[in-house]
Amino acid sequence: MISFLAYHGDAELRRVVIDRIARCAASGDFPYRTGRNGRYLGLVETLARGSYDLSAAHRDSGFPVPLLLVSDAVCVGLTEGEASEFILALAKAAAIDADLGSVAWDFLHWMFDEAVAELGPSRVKATAREAGHIFKQRADASGPTPTQVHKAKALAKRARRRGLELPDPTTAQVATALGAALDRGGEFAGYAVHRVAALAEKPEEQYRRYARKLLELVEAA
Repeated sequence: MISFLAYHGDAELRRVVIDRIARCAASGDFPYRTGRNGRYLGLVETLARGSYDLSAAHRDSGFPVPLLLVSDAVCVGLTEGEASEFILALAKAAAIDADLGSVAWDFLHWMFDEAVAELGPSRVKATAREAGHIFKQRADASGPTPTQVHKAKALAKRARRRGLELPDPTTAQVATALGAALDRGGEFAGYAVHRVAALAEKPEEQYRRYARKLLELVEAA
């Protein structure tokens, strides 16, 4: 089993990285990235000392690449001040014995589940047609046939008689979306964050919620 311990279990590395980020926060000397939507702080560049180098960022933090991508995407949606605070808080939240291997997947599962619950499956599915690869499986999935519906109801009835629970359609949709986000080693994880945040009435509030949730998950790892 592959383990992704924060800071590779090295207390001195954790101290050095946190001290460096704290100095950046105090002086405002964070590395910035310029994108289509302006200039913003980048987590990957901060960890990799100025370059967008995922390998270097992982080497200096122990954060798995999917977690780096998700966290970096969250930074993009925050103000400079919020991103600065988030990056420092994220570095501090990870204890040296924390296994971060599942944090990104746990976050994405929560994010998709929340989107379906708040926006409804139909709206998320409709938006999927314009969202590219991440939601392609959801957009292209055809509905069940009458025969399949009949069989599913009969199966559910038998299961209930035995005290068993079956996954509901929403759970299945979340699982499908999560599978798409994890495709090709999780390289679409950050894109998924942007697409789902964009569905909200106030995307900026979503990014703040995402930051809080990530910190919660890292602290609990």
